[in-house]
Amino acid sequence: KQGTVRGLHAESWSPRSEAPPFRKEPLFHPPSGTSPKASMEATFMKNNKERFLDNKALSDVVFILRPGSDRVPRTVHAHRQYLAMSNEMFYTQFYLNEPDETQFNIDDVHPDGFYGLLKYLYSGMFRPITFEEAMFTREAAKHYHELELIKESTKYIVDNLTPERVCPLLDCLDTRDLTIIDKEAITMLKNSGTEVLRSDTFVKCSDTTLNVVLDVVGNVTEKFVFDSVEQWAIEKSRKVLHADGTLLSREDAMRPFLPQLRLLNLSPKDYVSGPGKLRKLLTDHDNYAILGNIVEPASLCLPPWTNRDYNTRSQFHTHYRIYSSENEVPDSKLPPRSSRSSVSSKDGDSWNGL
Repeated sequence: KQGTVRGLHAESWSPRSEAPPFRKEPLFHPPSGTSPKASMEATFMKNNKERFLDNKALSDVVFILRPGSDRVPRTVHAHRQYLAMSNEMFYTQFYLNEPDETQFNIDDVHPDGFYGLLKYLYSGMFRPITFEEAMFTREAAKHYHELELIKESTKYIVDNLTPERVCPLLDCLDTRDLTIIDKEAITMLKNSGTEVLRSDTFVKCSDTTLNVVLDVVGNVTEKFVFDSVEQWAIEKSRKVLHADGTLLSREDAMRPFLPQLRLLNLSPKDYVSGPGKLRKLLTDHDNYAILGNIVEPASLCLPPWTNRDYNTRSQFHTHYRIYSSENEVPDSKLPPRSSRSSVSSKDGDSWNGL
């Protein structure tokens, strides 16, 4: 007796024959005659749907991951019904907000983070390949309200955090709100400040990250802090252009961060060989006033932007912000800067330095 199975005649194949064309053995079934251990692994793989991710088989939705205007977009094939069953945000997007769309542009989260989110939803496991993937995946998990993934990625970040990775983590978070930043990163900044400033990732960090570092960093001399900021400024000046096409100067790059530098904590010799040697950073009047107060506190009127903290950056100090983000120092109170506006080739890239 003949019957039809998805357009194929039942007599065209039998349980003893090869699997039907629409079912490929390696994709759906474990090989026959496998050991119990291999059988258990095969059962897991059957429940693990990650092998379908970015596979055109059965796919009915495409994501275009756009990391920035200067990079080639990446295309990922997925399955709307499976994602909708796995995550409420995808359900809302696919079946309520845009039910007729089959292609979606993803430009509000990092591509590696979005792909990490998809891997988690398909496999049910968080298995990052790199620390950077874990950081970006956590941000994507926050965006899509995947609470369990947030917990797992946070644990991975905390367990694998090193001084070299502090600045990339801060770049990823992109905030000066210390309550949002992982407390382990704050602790590492306070206890291992020298290692953080000495790392290769520090000179590549964003302006926001540098603000956080200067707010918190401890267990380091102010001379080392100033020298590190100078190296950061040199690196930035190589990448940033003014509107007229000229390079941003080292002094212009450093100037916005002067209120966070404890210049009064420097010795007279360190001040002369540090800020004093950069002739375009401060005026002679400001240099004289600051140096005079280093030698004899309160002897001269200081520039209004000067950080009046004479204390060293101890790992035991309570971190604080000299100026809150809501009430930044007016430009008129900062040292004179170049009148030329600057535009960075990387400022337009949301994932600067990562």
